[in-house]
Amino acid sequence: MSNPPTAFPYGSVARPALESLAALLNAEGIEAEVHSVAARSNALQELAGSSEVARIAAGFGHTLREIVQQPAAWADTALRAAAFAGESFSRQCHEHRFESIALTGSGSSHYAAELAMPSLEGRLALPVRAIPSGDLLAYGARMMPAGPALLISLARSGNSPESVAAVRVVMEEKPGSLFLNVTCNANGKLATAHQGSDRVSTLLLHPRTHDESLVMTSSFTSMALALAGLAHTGRPEPYLSAVETLCDLSRRALPAMANAIAALPLGDIRRALFLGGGCQLGAAREAALKLTEMTAGRIVSMHETFLGLRHGPMAAVDRETLVVALLPPDARPRRYALDLLEELRRKGLGRATLVVDDGVYVDAEDLASLNARLPLPEELAALMGVLTGQLLGFFACLHHGLKPDAPAETGVITRVVEPFPLYH
Repeated sequence: MSNPPTAFPYGSVARPALESLAALLNAEGIEAEVHSVAARSNALQELAGSSEVARIAAGFGHTLREIVQQPAAWADTALRAAAFAGESFSRQCHEHRFESIALTGSGSSHYAAELAMPSLEGRLALPVRAIPSGDLLAYGARMMPAGPALLISLARSGNSPESVAAVRVVMEEKPGSLFLNVTCNANGKLATAHQGSDRVSTLLLHPRTHDESLVMTSSFTSMALALAGLAHTGRPEPYLSAVETLCDLSRRALPAMANAIAALPLGDIRRALFLGGGCQLGAAREAALKLTEMTAGRIVSMHETFLGLRHGPMAAVDRETLVVALLPPDARPRRYALDLLEELRRKGLGRATLVVDDGVYVDAEDLASLNARLPLPEELAALMGVLTGQLLGFFACLHHGLKPDAPAETGVITRVVEPFPLYH
């Protein structure tokens, strides 16, 4: 079962269009992608016009690159995940070596788990639970499902205090557990601490997903996409085909999304509400975090479900609130979402509204025009919502005079959480 974190590999999986896009994951390829997007976006033309060195010196080069590189990162991630799912993971499932799955991570990594959890549970027909790593540290294995379980740990760097400690706690307190690490850093403690163990395997993502910016962008979406791929253990073609569609949609939509977001009345917005359900609830939570992180708290964000908003949280929506709706791709939840948006409009709530579907619609006049179904499964459609939150955070950060690569002027948050005491 051991899978050392050195393999790059697509194994026997072949998908020429994705392989061609993944081949852009180098300095020259991504720089070309940045300029291609900027050439089609008035909002980005001036920002991307300088060299990457100059953009980094200005404080936004890493973040801009890591947002734009995501379609290429997704292509690479999908191929890696499909190969892993068809080999090591498929064997574990067929051998019934676990009866349930626990997904764990901290902060954004936990939200990636929340995003992927519904689709994993539905496709694998196994109980799947998303558990914050901090809860495993504080409360131990009693947070884990009963019986033999697989703990999947998500981490960008794998060096935060919880990353290895949560695995250690479950190893000690639930001896029959198996472990899978999904990480972006081959040299991180999570990837290296248990090499050679027959209880631990690692799915290592492309080095370029190990974001250099303070906030997680391509690392988040790539880890969520990798989890989605694990559900396709026997037949990866539908997953790979859907990822192709996702990559194509996002590459085409990015310029228009940037223009729409840059045109928002960002100076009039003091709070934001992100709406989603199912897989898109985790996406809404992550998008809300991005906006708050990247504005250093100047815009405070919350997330809620479309149907849950009526039960109290609607009281927080005022004329200084940006409403961001991650529209569900499936018919029934979509109807509920559109009804809720119509209610907000009727009540005059919200300073502006973004509706995320196959693009971004700003204060859409005719919600009925959004009845067409997005040609993506929910777990992949959710990534378009995350992309919107990243762009919102990026432009709002610049609007407030901050630097997207390191928006926390006081250093109150850091790229990797600082060490803190760990208790047994």
